[in-house]
Amino acid sequence: MITHQPSISQSSETGRNSEIQRQVAEEQRQAAEQQRQQAEIQRGLAAQQFLQAAAHYEASEQQRLISEESRASAEAKRIESEALRAKAEVERIESEAQRQMSEQLRISAESLRQATEEARQVAEATRQAAETLRQTAEEVRQSTLEQQLVLEEMRHTSEKLDRLLGRGSDRKILMNEKQNSSPMILMVEPDDETRPLLKYNLKHQGYRVIAALDEEDAIERLMGGFHCPDLILLNQFGQSIEEVVETARRICATSGIPKDTPIVVIAERYGVDLEGKDVQVGDREYVIPI
Repeated sequence: MITHQPSISQSSETGRNSEIQRQVAEEQRQAAEQQRQQAEIQRGLAAQQFLQAAAHYEASEQQRLISEESRASAEAKRIESEALRAKAEVERIESEAQRQMSEQLRISAESLRQATEEARQVAEATRQAAETLRQTAEEVRQSTLEQQLVLEEMRHTSEKLDRLLGRGSDRKILMNEKQNSSPMILMVEPDDETRPLLKYNLKHQGYRVIAALDEEDAIERLMGGFHCPDLILLNQFGQSIEEVVETARRICATSGIPKDTPIVVIAERYGVDLEGKDVQVGDREYVIPI
């Protein structure tokens, strides 16, 4: 068997090939190392970019928190300002309420004072009116039949009462229950405070009194013919004297009272011509100023 022995040239070629392969492998290794280093650098750059992004996000978040805190602080200040304004408004309303309450109390006190004074004046006027009426009745009792208001003769003698109240009447006149009874007065007084005082004073003077609130009440009290007043007494109370006299005439006409029944008006408003004196304004109508 023939064995071929490698030649020297083949060995050298093999060595060169091995060297080349080794160099290629080294170059490949170095290239791989460079790629690894580049990858490492890129990874570091990516990490740096991530850190920068994270820092930027954190800075943005801090800025947002600061902005939110500023907004919350501004809202708190606005709410506080609104609360102060509301408190000021409440204090203003309370102050106004106290002022109005004080004013109302002052007005109430003034009204009470005026009412007390008016009540005192009414009581005094009523007393004076009763006294004036008593004096007028006394004068009428002593006067002639032409005065048509003879209360004294009506009290003591039924004959004079018949002549005084029956003159000019075409029908039978209703008499008082007893001939010797005291004269009866129909009193028309709208004021609730004056009416009982005047009634008391008249009854204290010896008269019988029918107290009525107004024209309708007077007519209702006289319906049926059970009472026939000897005199009709009216308070002017916000009306003219002519209106009050006309009211009395309607009461007479509606209730069947004799037409010549004396009518006396207590005048609160009158002219200078009536001041300080009693005036006969008609055949049977008299005005007593107070």
